[in-house]
Amino acid sequence: MADIFDEIKRTPVDPVAVRAFTKEYEHGSVAFDLLREATQWTIALGNVMPGGQECWSLREAIVGGHFVRLAKLLRGFLQQTKDSYAELAWVTSRLVAECVINALYLMANQTDEVVRSYLFQSLYHDRELLETIERNIAARGGVRLPIEERMLKSISKTFANIRMRPNELPSKRVQNWAGKTLRQKAESLGMANVYQVSVGAASRNVHGSWYDLTQHHLTVVRPGCFQPRFDEIRVRPQLLFAMALLATVACSSYLKQLDAKGTVDLKNEPMNWNNAFALPISFMKSLLQFVARRGLTNAEAAKGSIELLRLRRNSYLIPLQLS
Repeated sequence: MADIFDEIKRTPVDPVAVRAFTKEYEHGSVAFDLLREATQWTIALGNVMPGGQECWSLREAIVGGHFVRLAKLLRGFLQQTKDSYAELAWVTSRLVAECVINALYLMANQTDEVVRSYLFQSLYHDRELLETIERNIAARGGVRLPIEERMLKSISKTFANIRMRPNELPSKRVQNWAGKTLRQKAESLGMANVYQVSVGAASRNVHGSWYDLTQHHLTVVRPGCFQPRFDEIRVRPQLLFAMALLATVACSSYLKQLDAKGTVDLKNEPMNWNNAFALPISFMKSLLQFVARRGLTNAEAAKGSIELLRLRRNSYLIPLQLS
């Protein structure tokens, strides 16, 4: 167990030293290392099974799967940062924020109704595809193409894995699972500001708005005159800090859920958005206590994933004066 955590290098943060920074790359180096460490803890926590179980139940898998997804998204974000692909990092940051909001909402609302609503929305496309395939087969007089056979088996397996039949889905498509938009879910969690910045603002990059074009893909020569832009664009530290804090807050909430008996020392205020440093320290200590007692169910996979995060900052550390 110890050798797994040896792979996770602690990030020293001295608030006094940070306040004395005069260059943006200094903030960026600390932010990058904090996010890398938060991602490694996310990987470790994503490999823990409650109560030493061999596998997750369906309800546990929905939440746990979000944390596996979160770890992968953060890994991608780190690589995009390292490669100075700011335009892609902004897109990924939007996915990270949505993943965190959904995970926190699911943990806070673990009812059968919410779980079924989540599954109904998730599987609607599968049922639509099933109906299309069946219509095409019927139009050929019952003749099935090999690709249709494979697709039907795949769809059947998808429903069988959650012990549900396609005809159990409501006839009308569920637009927003749990009856709430992503914004409403965020607001119910006290994360309205997180939604506004990490989802609302980043959506401009997802959909290719004019803002995204002028920030990342065009050079404004003068009003009304533009040129294509293909150069690399550095990810700024503010976005890195935000992703690190989001990941840590999500993981601290998940840790509290896994540790139902409350045997680890974790702050009672997991959503402390005003202190980006105290919470990660508390979380790291608590996770060490928890995993040391329970053990990683999939230790080798966790170690392998953590080792993949030995990313060097490389060009990210090129000095850049604060504007």
